[in-house]
Amino acid sequence: MFTGIFLFFAILHIVVRMQGSNLPIDYFSKPIPILMIIIYVFSKKKEWMGWKTFSGKILLGLIFGITGDVLLMSPELFLPGLVSFLIGHIFYIFAFLPAVKLKFLMGAPLLLLGGSMGYYLSDKTGAMLIPVMLYLIVILAMSWMALCRDKNLPNYSSIVVGSLFFILSDSFLALAKFTGLETGFNTAIIMGTYYLAQYFIGYVGVKKS
Repeated sequence: MFTGIFLFFAILHIVVRMQGSNLPIDYFSKPIPILMIIIYVFSKKKEWMGWKTFSGKILLGLIFGITGDVLLMSPELFLPGLVSFLIGHIFYIFAFLPAVKLKFLMGAPLLLLGGSMGYYLSDKTGAMLIPVMLYLIVILAMSWMALCRDKNLPNYSSIVVGSLFFILSDSFLALAKFTGLETGFNTAIIMGTYYLAQYFIGYVGVKKS
C-alpha cells in the first residue's frame, strides 16, 4: 500500500514537471513522497527512543532533505537547498556510523568517481565551486559509510542501493545545472533516482532496521 501510493505521487510529480507546467500542483506534488516517508518513520518506529537512534537520525536527514526539496523549487535558493541536503547527508552518516567498519578498498571506486567529477566540474561551477566540492565530499562519504556497514544487517542492501541512487541523482543534477546537459528526460532521471534514494534509505532502511 505505502509503496503504491509513494510511486503514484512520485510519478505524478515527474509527469507534471516534464510538461513544463508552473501550476501549483507542480510545487505541491514534489515534497509529498518524502513527507510520506517522514510520517512513516515518525509513526511506525515507536521503539526509536529519540533522535540518537538509527531511525531518529534518518528522520532528521529526511527533514533536511524535504527542506532542500522546497528550497530548490526557487533557482535563487539553490545554495540554501544544497546546504540543507548536505546537512541531511551528515545525519545519514551519523546513522550509519555505529555499524561501520572502515574498508578503504570500498571507497576506491567512489574516490575515483568523485575525483573525476570534481575535476570536470571545477571550472564550470564559478562561485559555487566550494559548496559543490564540499557537497561532493559529503555525499561520497555517506555512500562509503553505507558500503562499510555490517553486511549482515537486514537493511544493508537497501541502504547501499539508496546511497548509490543519491550519487546518480546528484551527479546528473550537477551535470545538467553546470554543463547544460539535456537529454529530454532530465526530470525523470534526477527526480526518479532521488525518490528511489530516499525510499530505500528512509522507508526500506528503517522498516528493516
